[in-house]
Amino acid sequence: MTDVHTALPTVDPALADVLRRGVEPSEAARQLAPESVAAMQRAGLFRLFVPKSLGGDERDLRAMSQCARETARYDANAAWVLMVSTAHDMVLGAFPREAREEVNAEGPDGVFPGSLANTGEMTPTDGGWRLRGRFPFASGTPHGDWAMLGTFEVSETGRVPHHVVVPMADLVALDDWHTLGLRGTGSVTLVADDVFVPRHRGVRSGTLFRNESEELAGHATTVYRTPIVPGLSSHLASVMVGIARAALDDAVARTRVQEDRYMHSAKLERPGLQMRVALADAQVRSAEAMLDDTLGLLEEAASGGDSIPLRARARFQAAYVCKLSHDAAAELVEASGARAAFDESALQRAYRDLTMARTHAMIDLDTSSQVYGKVLLGLDPGRVPL
Repeated sequence: MTDVHTALPTVDPALADVLRRGVEPSEAARQLAPESVAAMQRAGLFRLFVPKSLGGDERDLRAMSQCARETARYDANAAWVLMVSTAHDMVLGAFPREAREEVNAEGPDGVFPGSLANTGEMTPTDGGWRLRGRFPFASGTPHGDWAMLGTFEVSETGRVPHHVVVPMADLVALDDWHTLGLRGTGSVTLVADDVFVPRHRGVRSGTLFRNESEELAGHATTVYRTPIVPGLSSHLASVMVGIARAALDDAVARTRVQEDRYMHSAKLERPGLQMRVALADAQVRSAEAMLDDTLGLLEEAASGGDSIPLRARARFQAAYVCKLSHDAAAELVEASGARAAFDESALQRAYRDLTMARTHAMIDLDTSSQVYGKVLLGLDPGRVPL
């Protein structure tokens, strides 16, 4: 298999400026600013995981992580939508070619929202299924033409989890995204009411999670063989590390010029603040290093070294990266005093966004640490998705 790439898409100064200016409009509208979406598309960010056969870049996990981290330093909302879209592109690589072609019919730069948790239900019918259900947290919905959704096939034999792709025109978007953080991601609830889904647009979830799709062999690279659960966890961790790095940079820059209003001296002279900045720096750098190690594990898995212990470790490490990222922002908020409480504070926004991001089930630390602990002790990890 060839693995020749063009230059990696990146966040240059012009794109960074667009992203910065888009933060407040995105939060006010509760969806990513159109100017930010267009600039990211021009930079090629949304084509990272689209197959080469469909005009995409088909890059590796490290390329995705780098772009997500860079984007998050300027706008967490933009990074989150990018992360969700590229994650769905990664999963779509295991779908039949006809479905991949339909989703990318307008080109490789589309936004690809959706909701991967299996929450809907569909019943078999001639040539496919009839889909019904509500699908929350569909980030990027206002800018997508297709959605990837998790559902169950319900029949006399039971309930079998599936994932499907559906045109956005067949769905209804509920304007219900009013949240603590990631306010500009447009992560609304999608509703399907008796929508016909052709059979080529669906795959059993177990086939996806176990990398058993026959379609995986037809790609130019092995990126679509990345284990889905720890792979998606690493997507999330990449965004959170980028947000934490931005929070640290902002806190250091502000502290260097602030005055302690009670002591009438430079704030940076406070020993306690110095210690907290050092701790936050260590947490962010540790998170970055552990994330890089996790990406290495997933590359090993995609290249043929996959195993349950590897998946358990990778999922746990991604979740722990997210904890470190959130902890670093918490240290900085406590050290910065009341000025960090105002809406215009970049640190306040970072803390809100990290707090919201950390609620994602894919990076639940309790679950991932329990599973990894079981594996380390030689126990059966159970039925938790890996």
